[in-house]
Amino acid sequence: MTDYTTTSGMKFRLLTIAVVMLGVSACEAPVRQEDYQAQHPINVIQKEIAFSIDLPKDTKALSSENQLTLNRHIATYLQKGRGQVIVKMSPDGFSSTRQKARVRDLLWQQGIHTQSVDIVKDEQSSSNGGKATISFAYNEVEVPECGDWTTSATYNWSNRSPANHGCSIQRNLGLSVANPAHLKKGATFDNSDSARAQRIINGYKSGSSSASSTSSN
Repeated sequence: MTDYTTTSGMKFRLLTIAVVMLGVSACEAPVRQEDYQAQHPINVIQKEIAFSIDLPKDTKALSSENQLTLNRHIATYLQKGRGQVIVKMSPDGFSSTRQKARVRDLLWQQGIHTQSVDIVKDEQSSSNGGKATISFAYNEVEVPECGDWTTSATYNWSNRSPANHGCSIQRNLGLSVANPAHLKKGATFDNSDSARAQRIINGYKSGSSSASSTSSN
C-alpha cells in the first residue's frame, strides 16, 4: 500500500527547497565587472612629424608656402606636442651662426621657447645651408567605437551592465580634449605662451604691426 501522505510531503519539501533556491539566486549580487573606463579605454599614441622649410640666404622672409607649412605644423606642436623640437641643418647651415639664430627666432615667433629647440648637424644633407628639417613628437588619441546593442535591455538576470555602458562618455572625452597628453598627465606651466605674449606686447609698444601678424599668415 502506497503512503500518499509521505509522498505528498516529500514533494512539498522539494518544491519549497526549489523555490527558496530560486529566490536566493534571483537576489544574487551582480557579477563584478571592470569599470567602464577599462571596458572602453581611451588610448593616447605618440607619433612623430618631420617637415622641411627653405631658408633664404639673405634676410628676406620665408616664402608664403614655407610660412604656411611652418604655421600649420607648429600649431600641432603647441596643441599636442610640447616636447623638444629638433632642427636638423646641413653642415654649412649649422656652421652659420646667423642661420641658426634665424631658425630659433622663427620658432620663437611661433611661441616656442629657445630652450625647447635643439639644433643638430645633418651630416647626410647635401643642401647648401638653405634647408632646415624640423621634427617633434606629438600625441594622438584613439577613442572607442560605440554602438554595440547586442545586450538585451529587457531581460538581464545577471545584473551585468550593457555592453555600451560608459562608452559615449569615454568617446566624447577623447574627442573633446585639447591635448591628448592631458589624459595621462595634467598640464604644467611653461614659457611658450609667455614668450608669445611678450613678443606681441613688445610689438604693440614699438608700433610694429608684424608682432601679431605672424600667427595669422
